[in-house]
This record gives sequence, C-alpha cells and structure tokens, in this order.
Amino acid sequence: MYTNNNLIMAPKLYIFDLDGTLVNTVKDLNRGINYALNKNGYPSKSIAHTSRAIGNGIFKTFLRSLPIEDLEVAKQCLIDFRDYYSKHYLDYSYRYKGMLTTLRILKKEGHLLAVATNKLDKIAINLVNTLYPNIFDMILGDDGVSPIKPDPSMINKIINTLKVNKTDTVYIGDSEVDILSASNAEIKLILVDYGFHRNEDFLANKAGIHISKPSELLNINL
Repeated sequence: MYTNNNLIMAPKLYIFDLDGTLVNTVKDLNRGINYALNKNGYPSKSIAHTSRAIGNGIFKTFLRSLPIEDLEVAKQCLIDFRDYYSKHYLDYSYRYKGMLTTLRILKKEGHLLAVATNKLDKIAINLVNTLYPNIFDMILGDDGVSPIKPDPSMINKIINTLKVNKTDTVYIGDSEVDILSASNAEIKLILVDYGFHRNEDFLANKAGIHISKPSELLNINL
C-alpha cells in the first residue's frame, strides 16, 4: 500500500463502487453480455474484454463490445441483457475475500457506509443487500433518470443525504471512472488493486491511496 497524501484523520463516510470493488461480478456480467450479443447475431466476448469494457454503464459496455458502434443494436442488446441479468446476477458473483469482515468492523466503529454504482439501481440494491446484509446506510445505482458516474451527482446525493462533509468522505473504486468520479465530486480516493481494471497503467496511477486487500481499509487515515 502506498499513498501520496498526508495522513490526517479516518473518514466518517466510505462510499464504495460495486463491480470490482465490493463484489466480483464479472462472470455473470460476461454471461449476460454474451447472451444479448448472441441473440442479436454477434459473437461472444471474453471475460478479459468484459473486465476492461465495464465501468461507464452497461450501454457503453455494449458499444465497446460490438464490432461497429451501432446505437440501435446496443439499445436492443441492453434490453436483452436486462431481461437475462435480472434473473442471473447472482449465479457466479461473490464477495471479495475479507470485505464483509472489514465492513462489519468499520460499521461497528461508527463509520457510515454507502454504495454508488452504475449498475441498474434495483439489481444493485438486491445484490448488495444479499451479499452484505444490514451493512450499508445508502445504496444508489442507475435509475435511468439521474446522471451516472463519473458525473458527481450520485456521490453528492449520498453525502448530502447522510449529512457528512466532503472532507470527511472517501470514495473507493477500481477504475479510471472511479478516479474521475472522486475528482469530480472533490473527495478523497482509495483505489483497490484487486479489481477488474488491474493493468500496468492503473497500478502505476498515483491518484489517491492504493490497497491490495480490503482489510487495509482499517489502517487508512486521510
């Protein structure tokens, strides 16, 4: 673990990304994406491709997964994906090792915990509450109306609703989208090096603090 920030105090509010940060969802996402692609006459994509393509919402993922960017095809793929994924989002997804214990400790210590994700809102809430029951104070996903990350609206809504200062808030994620989200919201950042976007450039990025396992969150001051 390294940091380019001065250590000052423990955060009051921890806001987490979901996919690749709290839960490894890539196999279920990949299966749903391939179901939709195949149904519309396009070849499957690898799990490695899906890992790189997700982050800006599933519609963008389809634009990145089609051989030629086609908005109408991507829209139909999105409809087919939602139909499939709503029934299969927990087939292979699992908590990252040590995350549940870490979150329970943070909650017991009095910290506020929230989720801000570009995953569909209803699925995000069900997924998080199934794998992390009675942990999070607030969960926000893509409701189809509000802007999604890296727009700061979702993060700002959590901060305002929970009545916490931005200086007492930290955002935890695993991608370039998360780096931009924290920057746009003007809050501190922690990056997890075990997530979907583990490439050389990401690991070398000096933004925020990097951690290699969830338990390291317990030893961080910002």
